[in-house]
Amino acid sequence: MVAACLLASLPLIAGKPKTPPAPPAKVVDEGTFSVIVNGSRVATETFSIKQNAQGSVSKSQLKVEDKPTQDCEMTMSANGNLIRYEWNDLMPPKGKNVVEPSNDFLVEHYARPDGKIGDQPFLMPSSSIILEDAFFSHRELLLWRYFGTSCAKSAGKACEFAKTQFGVVIPRQRISSMVTVEYLGPDKVDFKGTNRELTKLRIITEGPDWFAWVDENYKLQKISVPEDGTEVTRD
Repeated sequence: MVAACLLASLPLIAGKPKTPPAPPAKVVDEGTFSVIVNGSRVATETFSIKQNAQGSVSKSQLKVEDKPTQDCEMTMSANGNLIRYEWNDLMPPKGKNVVEPSNDFLVEHYARPDGKIGDQPFLMPSSSIILEDAFFSHRELLLWRYFGTSCAKSAGKACEFAKTQFGVVIPRQRISSMVTVEYLGPDKVDFKGTNRELTKLRIITEGPDWFAWVDENYKLQKISVPEDGTEVTRD
């Protein structure tokens, strides 16, 4: 009887339309950044940024002397709002931070190496930008937000990018802040022995100013922080 019931149900199962598989995530950008301080290479960031129907996922890992020291993963919705951010310390003693929306604002859940756990609330909306201090791909995401929201366009003219301020959260420091992005225009740069014309921007923070250069596809190519001798270049 059981076998007969199963056989009778086969046509119904076979006839049920299948849900088409979700399209694979599209790689928007991926690569590595070399971090150079006072002329010496001190770290390497490997990153990927992928887009899917729901939004985007960015992943990064930082290596010092070829040893993974920390990594992070950030998921954002299609409108750029934060869904979840996780940072992991890969070197003992290990720590972990998770930032996610809570009601109308963001909250960070942290686990310190000494075993202490806690929550750090931020009076910041989910549209705020994660700007971790050690991951330079986060600066690329900041600049994409800038290019996507700061274009003032009049009839027959190209974009005029206005100086724009953004709210950011820096999870490792468990603080929020404001940064300002300023468009400086085309700039000829000696990049890996080749003279390239890139677009230069300034990221104004509460600390030293950061200068960033992007190519014609808005992909970050170089960062310079002259005040502390830091330079970051795409490999």
